[in-house]
Amino acid sequence: MGKDRGVPTTQSKLDKFARPAGGGQPPADAPGVRETSPSDNLILGAISDLRTSIEGKIGDLHADISLIRQDLRNTVDRVTETEGRVSEIEDSQRTCYAELTQLRKTVKQLELRAEDAEGRSRRNNIRLVGFPEGCEGRDPTDFVLGWLRSWLPASSLSNCFIVERAHRGPTPKPPVGAPPRPMIARLLNFADRDMILREARKAGSLRWESAAVMIFPDYTFQVQQQRRSFLGAKRKLRDLHIQYMLLFPARLNVIYNEKSHFFDMPEAAWDWMETKHGVSRSNADCPDPGDHPPHKMNGWSEQQRRRRPSAARRRNRSRGPLLGSGNGGEGAASGGVSTSQPDLEGHAELDT
Repeated sequence: MGKDRGVPTTQSKLDKFARPAGGGQPPADAPGVRETSPSDNLILGAISDLRTSIEGKIGDLHADISLIRQDLRNTVDRVTETEGRVSEIEDSQRTCYAELTQLRKTVKQLELRAEDAEGRSRRNNIRLVGFPEGCEGRDPTDFVLGWLRSWLPASSLSNCFIVERAHRGPTPKPPVGAPPRPMIARLLNFADRDMILREARKAGSLRWESAAVMIFPDYTFQVQQQRRSFLGAKRKLRDLHIQYMLLFPARLNVIYNEKSHFFDMPEAAWDWMETKHGVSRSNADCPDPGDHPPHKMNGWSEQQRRRRPSAARRRNRSRGPLLGSGNGGEGAASGGVSTSQPDLEGHAELDT
């Protein structure tokens, strides 16, 4: 037993390396332990400060990341809401586009109907070109009625030959020396209107005192342009001695071999002539100077008559047609948007 007291036990050896309960340093005589120098304390302090700083920065980084996540969630929500709104707008836009397309078709149909209604309201009208300004006095209706009766055959007048209304074209009064405005007269009966145009073509030339007067149907500007597009085709048909009629508003009826051929466009008429007669259309759009002789009106040639100020011409077109109401609810005699007349030989041909 005495020998065992002098031999250090294993527990006694471990106790040398155990830290004190207060967290102190290991014993100085412990193996591998040396005393710390001041420089070591500085390094340990720097490491501790760096660790504290890193932990603080990591904490701030975690907070920033949390904020970024929250902002990202908000952004995702807003993008999702925006996508929903864009989808709704696209759906409504498709509906609006379909409605707009339908409205365009409706407006086009209404324009055609309005143009047709205006044209038909003028079917009883005639346009008289060449009367000097002021010659009608205070009563243009009686003046036109008296002038028509002065040269129309008595046998051609109907029992109710009446001029309902007559007036100058709806344009400003021209200056002295300028071409006069046309006069527009409305007949009570369409048959009288046709009879006047027919007798005017038979007469060839009409005059009031020293002024040459020409009579035309009172077409709208659009109808005038449509009918004018057939001038080349009509000229070629006359050269071929083929009978034709230009129906209202602008439909060419060609009578060939006792059969009627109808054409709504001049191109179709030219194609028919090329097929039947091998007619070339090379000069179709070049009017023949002999086909449009200058009309003398009060000593003014057609070239002089066209020398109107461009501003006045634009103003005349912007005014549009003058619409009114006559007996029985029909449109009254009305002037066109332009004082120019269809380029027809002599007096205007009848429309059917």
